[in-house]
This record gives sequence, structure tokens and C-alpha cells, in this order.
Amino acid sequence: MVDWNSPQTLLSNSLTLVKLLHVVDGIYIWEYFTTLWFEWEVLTKRRPWRRTMLIYFATRLTALAGVCTELVGFNLTTRFNCQGWLLAVLITVYPAFALNSLLILLRTIAIWERKLIISVALTAVWLTNVAFLIHGITLADSVWLPLQNACFVVNSQKSKLNVLVSTITDLVLLLAMIIGVLRLESDSSIWRMLYRHGIVWIVLATIGLVPPTIFLFLNLNEPMNLMFQTPALVIMTICATRLYRSLATFGRRTTVFDSFLSSAPLASVQALPRSVRFQRNSSGGTQSLSTNSGPTGTSASLEVEFPTSYGRYRAEDLELVNDRLKAINEEGEDFHK
Repeated sequence: MVDWNSPQTLLSNSLTLVKLLHVVDGIYIWEYFTTLWFEWEVLTKRRPWRRTMLIYFATRLTALAGVCTELVGFNLTTRFNCQGWLLAVLITVYPAFALNSLLILLRTIAIWERKLIISVALTAVWLTNVAFLIHGITLADSVWLPLQNACFVVNSQKSKLNVLVSTITDLVLLLAMIIGVLRLESDSSIWRMLYRHGIVWIVLATIGLVPPTIFLFLNLNEPMNLMFQTPALVIMTICATRLYRSLATFGRRTTVFDSFLSSAPLASVQALPRSVRFQRNSSGGTQSLSTNSGPTGTSASLEVEFPTSYGRYRAEDLELVNDRLKAINEEGEDFHK
């Protein structure tokens, strides 16, 4: 049986921890700089500003500050203030945990159409998580080990309740988001995207948040208690910000589609599928809708399928679900009824 507290095991686990954190932190730094195009579009005003973008920026920056501070501490070989370093890590990492949960919270509340009881309940859950994270900062304790020329975090097992509450909070928010998406009962592409993202979120939250909670309760040794906490931060932050970007980008791509729906007086079903052809003049003129291809131009076919259980749709009926889904991207604005 392995003696988890023997000097050899502690040294081996510590080296594994440092190597793993270098890999995970490197992945997040790569993710941050390869997705700066979104911030650039906002700063250059090519993308409209929304208040939730402030939370998005803060999430990414605090996580970046946390992983960079962590790397600095693990690469210094001369004596330094270990307690100050650990506090600096937690002061940046814990807000990142809270902010990526806040991104999920705002999205979930929007999906539930800001129903009061849902909004109050989920906000209370999130605030409870914030309170436990703040409490966790006060429990930080680290010492310098002269023989290893490195800092060593001690008493990390005391933070197990904070990690457990964070895990439960994110899982509750994600389940609420999935249920809210299922309530919309739509076949639109944005609905399918939200549903897929919700499923992926549940899986990744389990992969990222459950292992650190389990190891903290097992309390094998200090390195094993810390082994999966940074990977959980990186996984949750990457997924939360990618979800935000994908929905914001999707909202821009659907503008023309929305305009077409709002201008269509009726949509009827004659046969399944039904083809609509675009007539394009070879001289570079404007495109026009046509059911026949002329001899002077080329045509492209777009097949539109409707369920067989319905005969006709009013334009406002077709717009209703799309408007509700679009409102998910408009947390700071009223819903279109």
C-alpha cells in the first residue's frame, strides 16, 4: 500500500503537480491569446458593446492573472514570501471561478425569461458560492521549504467545503440552463447549439470540478489535494467564455435570417421538401427569388422543410421562438414578446 505522506511520495507528487500545472496553465495562455480577436472587435467598435462583456473580460483577465502568478511562484528558486504569493494566486483565481459562474447565471436567467423565482433562487446559490470563496481566501497557508527551494501549501484540506460548494453551484446552474433550453421546444439552430453546449457543460463540469472535490475529501497529501484545482479553473473558464463568444457571434449571423422571417407574410406547405431557387444574373446584378432557372443565369437550390403536422404558419409565430432565443444574448435589454 502506498504511503502517501512519505518523503519520496510527497516529492514525486509535487513534481507531478508542477509539471501538470505548467501544461494546463500553458493551455489557458494559448487559449487567451488566440481568442483576443473578440476583444479587438469590441475595442475597435466592430462589435456592439454590451454590459455583460465587462464580466467576460474580467473572467478572462482574472484567470490569466491567476495562472501567471501561479507559474511565477513555481519557477522561483530563491526564497520569497510564500504566504503573499499564495494569497495573490487565490485573490485572482477565486474571482475567476465566481465570474465564470456568473456568466452561466446570466445566461440561465435569460433563458428562463427572467422569471422572478428562478432569478432569485439562482442568484442566492451564486452568492452563497461567492461567500464560500471569500472564506476560502482566509484559509490560505503556505511555507517555504529550504531543502526543496520551493513553497509548500499546507492545510489545503480545510478548503474542501469551498470547492464542494463551487461544484454544486455550477452543476445547479448548468442543470437549470438545460431545463430552460428544453422548455423552449424549438428546432432552430441556436436552440440546438444551446442544448449541445449545455450537455457539454455538464460533462466538462463533472470532469473539471468533481476530481478536486473527491481528492480534497480523500486528503491523501497536500500535492494531491491541489492536483486538479487549476485544471478545473481552466476548463470552466475556457468553456464559459467560449459559450459567450459563440452565442454573441451567432447573434450577428442570424440578422439576415431574422429580416427574412419578419418580411414573410405567410409560410405554407405544399410538398416536402419544397425548393426555392435564386436567380443570379451573370452580369453581376442583384439576386432574386425564382422557381425556374433562366437560360442566362445559374441557379442555386435551397430546400426548406416544415413539419407535416402543420399546414400554415403565420410570420409572427415563426418569429416568436427566434426572438426568445435571441434575447439570451441581450441580458441588458427587455425580451421581445
